[in-house]
Amino acid sequence: MNPEAGAARKPDERLRRAAFIPELIQWRSDPPQFAPRDEGSGAGTGAQRPLILLADDNADMRHYIAGLLAPDYRVEMAGNGAEALRAALKNPPALVLSDVMMPELDGFGLLAALRNDERTQLVPVMLLSARAGEEARSEGIGAGADDIW
Repeated sequence: MNPEAGAARKPDERLRRAAFIPELIQWRSDPPQFAPRDEGSGAGTGAQRPLILLADDNADMRHYIAGLLAPDYRVEMAGNGAEALRAALKNPPALVLSDVMMPELDGFGLLAALRNDERTQLVPVMLLSARAGEEARSEGIGAGADDIW
């Protein structure tokens, strides 16, 4: 085999590095706040779509879920439980969607703090977990979550 032929098939180092740039920019940028779509004639009435607070330390997951919800809801995103708690106490949402495993304050800690504050004690909380099975579900419901997925 000709060594020059093998070298010609190796991807250009600049192209390989360039492929990571959009992802790096996403991780370094503040996440976008998604706005609901226009409601046609109802858009000017001042009616707002319900606010969902989404807490997840994985930026890809946050953006994916927020993108799914954005057509029908206002979505505020938080990268950890402590950030989510501050946001919820400042402006209580209609629903909190929270990952269970996060830095600073995990989903169970966030749930407990929300339930212990009169401003947020009745806000529905849905926990999102990579753990499957009835045991994980029972743990979440037992901790006061309205649902766990």
